[in-house]
Amino acid sequence: GSSSEAGFAEFSLAELRAATGGFAAENIVSESGDKAPNFVYRGRLQQHGQGPRPAIAVKKFGKMAWPDPKQFAEEARGVGRLRHRRLANLIGYCCDGDERLLVAEFMPNDTLAKHVFHWENQTIEWAMRLRVAYHIAEALDYCSNEGRPLYHDLNAYRVLFDEVSNQLLCTTRFILSLYGEKPIVVSSG
Repeated sequence: GSSSEAGFAEFSLAELRAATGGFAAENIVSESGDKAPNFVYRGRLQQHGQGPRPAIAVKKFGKMAWPDPKQFAEEARGVGRLRHRRLANLIGYCCDGDERLLVAEFMPNDTLAKHVFHWENQTIEWAMRLRVAYHIAEALDYCSNEGRPLYHDLNAYRVLFDEVSNQLLCTTRFILSLYGEKPIVVSSG
């Protein structure tokens, strides 16, 4: 079972495997290929009570992305403490053998990149683009004030839309692999 503290949990690999249908290819919701070595899966947590099962996004890292499980767990817990209405909140992690996974709230209405670059018939109006910029600035300001001023690789693929099209910043990007990624320092002043 999972152990948890205040909305953040350590999940077992078995729980996440069950939630994602065995990490089934049809549940992959991320871009794939050489530039995206880590996969993100859509899933549903198993519940022991009644009510809807929460939708989750599970980011599965490549085998060598995080060799030190203690460091990964510490980073995940640090980001897991962040809670804001403009963040797709991180709700847990898994360190099992060589496996490193992050669990976040699932955002069903895709990324800003898909809305701007891939859907010619559904372009985003300028008023919405300005709202997106403002909401992301709110999220970055909050993170900076909470002592997490770094955001890695901020781009349109990191901006997600929830079920009512609110824009949220993907928190899994606050977890920085020490191998090959360079941070962007964000200043609020």
